[in-house]
Amino acid sequence: MLDKIKKPPIWLVLIIFLLTIVIDLLAILVSTRLEVNDILGYVIYALAAIFLAYTIVLIVYNAKRIKTFFLNLLNKNSITRRMVKEYDFRTVIFSLISLTLNLGMLAYYLGFTIFNFNLLFLTLIIYYGLLFFSREIILYNVYRHKDKYQIIKAYRICGILLILLPLYATLNIRTLVSENNKLHFPQIHVIVMAVITFYKIIMGSYNWHKARKTDDLVVISLRNINLSEALISILILQSTMFEAFVKPGRDLIFERNMNFGVGLAVTLLTLIIGISMIIKTRFVKKDIIWSDGIYGLANFYSTRK
Repeated sequence: MLDKIKKPPIWLVLIIFLLTIVIDLLAILVSTRLEVNDILGYVIYALAAIFLAYTIVLIVYNAKRIKTFFLNLLNKNSITRRMVKEYDFRTVIFSLISLTLNLGMLAYYLGFTIFNFNLLFLTLIIYYGLLFFSREIILYNVYRHKDKYQIIKAYRICGILLILLPLYATLNIRTLVSENNKLHFPQIHVIVMAVITFYKIIMGSYNWHKARKTDDLVVISLRNINLSEALISILILQSTMFEAFVKPGRDLIFERNMNFGVGLAVTLLTLIIGISMIIKTRFVKKDIIWSDGIYGLANFYSTRK
């Protein structure tokens, strides 16, 4: 009986996972926005705790089964099978998804700014625009040129864009905390934002470390963009939380010191990433030119025109 509880059929495990997500989201809504009967609220909280605990038990005892199930599912399709086996291809596919999301956010804030102008949204347009073009210039060169000299050039431009990224993020923070800003963020918006930010920083750090083992400039640049975006998301999340959970008589000096400290750390790290990309291009160029000989020298100068 106990084994059946710990290791139910895989289809039941997946259903429990979905139910856990739904009930936990409902508990978050009850704690922030929804007004329900006290007894119903306690029932929802209890169910959320029970399902979350049981989900952890299922993950511990069924991790290999779940992994095998999804691998078998992904191997049935040629594209997903290639994503599983090839790290570089998987990086490009996920970057295409991120590129689409950046474009969506850019269009959303652009449309919002047209009908309801706000300086905060204008800074977000610039921020998501930089993210979009830094990814787009790399992916464009991968699928259109496939020329190593063009990719080196795109790699350098990507580094320059990453240097600009924290500057506009800082402008966004200053606009957010300014006295003229009348926007109020719902607590559920901040909670969702926090979950996404933690996911970004965990995956960004892991993939950046993994990308250190490769010499592929495309993979390295895409992982650097993801890590820079994750770092800046921490700064934006912190400032948004200060504004969302505002209390009378709050300590503004503490908030400014926190924003300054985290902002300085994020800016320095992002600048290091961007500058290192620019410096790396000089060494990579020399190696390729020497390896290609006269042809490499001529090809290099032809790309500068």
